[in-house]
Amino acid sequence: MAVQYSHGQDHHRYICAREKVDYGGEICQHLSGACLDEYVVDQVLQALEPAALELSLAAARHLEEDRLELDKVWHQRLERAQFETDRARRHYQLVEPENRLVARQLAQEWEAKLQAQQQLQEDYERFCCEKPKQLSPDQQQQIRRLAQDLPALWSVPTTTQAQRKEIIRQVIDKIIVTVEGTSEQVQVMIEWSGGFSCQAQIIRPVAKWTQLSYYPQLCERLEQLVEANLTTDEIVDCLHQEGFRPPKRRQTFTREIVQTLIRHLGLRPRPLPKAREPPF
Repeated sequence: MAVQYSHGQDHHRYICAREKVDYGGEICQHLSGACLDEYVVDQVLQALEPAALELSLAAARHLEEDRLELDKVWHQRLERAQFETDRARRHYQLVEPENRLVARQLAQEWEAKLQAQQQLQEDYERFCCEKPKQLSPDQQQQIRRLAQDLPALWSVPTTTQAQRKEIIRQVIDKIIVTVEGTSEQVQVMIEWSGGFSCQAQIIRPVAKWTQLSYYPQLCERLEQLVEANLTTDEIVDCLHQEGFRPPKRRQTFTREIVQTLIRHLGLRPRPLPKAREPPF
């Protein structure tokens, strides 16, 4: 997903528009940048707490040990491939020149060994690129000192966006975002450096009430509350207590929002029964 800025770069959103750009199709998905950024930053700051940091450093060391063992296996395979190539070369060089049929066969075998060795070397180089970088003791100590002060340093004006992004890149490999249709629900998976991953659901602001996944339940509940002749303030309290939220970036209902929604739905409170006149 790419970043798209608006309003003089004061606001941004994440958008997947490859289908639209390349093939003239529709935008795949998009969401406000603020809601995703807030979630990711909160997860990063929690992950960099001293206790969690020590576990991450230990996991990174164990992972590096495992990769070193795999590296030994790769070197053994490369040595074997080199041996096979050298033997095929020697066989070709020792054949009598007049024995053209045998020479042609040995040349083909040598070429096949060379190609197999080259392919194995390329596979090994890709493996090396994917290997996690080993942290030196000084780098580990610097990370520990940074973790003690990171929450406070993160929000001060002297910390630049570039510095914040660099911290995130050091601890996160990938963030996978899946917006559920046009609703407010977004599934987020964070793949951390070292192999651990976590998944959660966050809420994005949406433009329309009908995009809310619980809009039918909200309408039904609002109708019940109106029929019960509750005041607007009582309706607001009930909706908050039951976990309903309006769209966009508002977290709470207001009297104006509730009254507008009631009018939009065409709801009318039941008239209160008239009090009986006393018999005298």
